Amino acid sequence: MDEIEMPDNELVESMTEPITRFSGEYAFLSNFFPCKIESGGFTFLSVEAAFQAMKCADATEMGKFQNLTASKAKSLGRRVRLRTDWNEVRNAFMLDFLRIKFEISAMRVQLLQTGNRQLIEGNTWHDRYWGAELVQGEWIGHNTLGKLLEQVREEIRLEIKAEGWVELALKGGNLSERAKRTAERVADLLMEKPKQIMDLTEFSPVMFKVWDRYLSEWLE
Repeated sequence: MDEIEMPDNELVESMTEPITRFSGEYAFLSNFFPCKIESGGFTFLSVEAAFQAMKCADATEMGKFQNLTASKAKSLGRRVRLRTDWNEVRNAFMLDFLRIKFEISAMRVQLLQTGNRQLIEGNTWHDRYWGAELVQGEWIGHNTLGKLLEQVREEIRLEIKAEGWVELALKGGNLSERAKRTAERVADLLMEKPKQIMDLTEFSPVMFKVWDRYLSEWLE
């Protein structure tokens, strides 16, 4: 009888332990990572530059961030006149820019390859809002960036799954009329919001179970 090869313990641990540094192998998770972000008629060189531009109370100032590196954009962002509602809207801007960033196929694959690992924007500059810092062996902070990245990762998974369901359903000659109408509605929603399928006001785990049932009926 052939001996079963067991996975290396270190490999298993590496696939489950949190990612706590957005550098090196995981530099693509950083907002400083170069990528084209188009928003509001402007084109920025990174998520960081786009995000810092949105701070501007005067929209005409946003163009100054277009050709800046991430570090220069962050520096300039500290000196602009801040919009009064910044604390209320900043998370939404960050989420939008992360969605745009991970529309890029290669980066989307990299994000999916992180599996279900927790993403922690660990830092030593005491940012406990967007990230977290290690204090006596424990990560302390809101880790907002890490959580938004995990949300985008799950959106991508659900989007891929839903698109697959729709494609199968619309090809099904024996699919019930009700199931076909549901699939067509999902297709319409995907056209309306192709990169935002995780907006759970419209998409929910219950709906996915319903679609699964319809497809199961057809496949039988």
